[in-house]
Amino acid sequence: MVFVLGQKADIEANIYVVSEDGTVTITCKAPSAPGGSSCNLYRNPEVSPYKTAASHGTICRFSVVGRDLAGAATDAGRYAHISLSCDSEGEDRLSTHSREIVVTVYRSLTASQLTSRAITRTHCDVTWRHVCAALVVLAALGLVIENFWSRRRGAPPSRGSHEDPTELKEIAHGDSKETVSTVPQ
Repeated sequence: MVFVLGQKADIEANIYVVSEDGTVTITCKAPSAPGGSSCNLYRNPEVSPYKTAASHGTICRFSVVGRDLAGAATDAGRYAHISLSCDSEGEDRLSTHSREIVVTVYRSLTASQLTSRAITRTHCDVTWRHVCAALVVLAALGLVIENFWSRRRGAPPSRGSHEDPTELKEIAHGDSKETVSTVPQ
């Protein structure tokens, strides 16, 4: 004859996010240590135990691979949130279910998914960083072109450019021209 104790089992996981190939260890702590006790792990809302393990004192441990834990749940999307709870039972005792914990299982990407994602990013992902870099390049190119054309026309370069101090300049005085060095003395 089995009767339910008023005490709850407690549940913990060593990690709460795991890949399909990773392993999570779930610990169920019984409220007391009746002789010959075991623990049941439930994937909620399932009524039947997902796994059963013998207890060592008041503790049961379950090591589960992410793919097994998620079952078919990751087929629907990139990840699955799996709700878990546990209980413990002895010769004539059964604890109430523990609180629920949620473990997230991430599905691995296949090579074809990576390729299609890279193509999508290449065509659609333009960030502000790219826009700003293009504007800086255009501004620098504009300054180079302006400096080039101003030197070809003989006009002084625009602000920010530096003249060569060793240049010789022709200065017009009435009808005569004189060549003067601009080197500081």
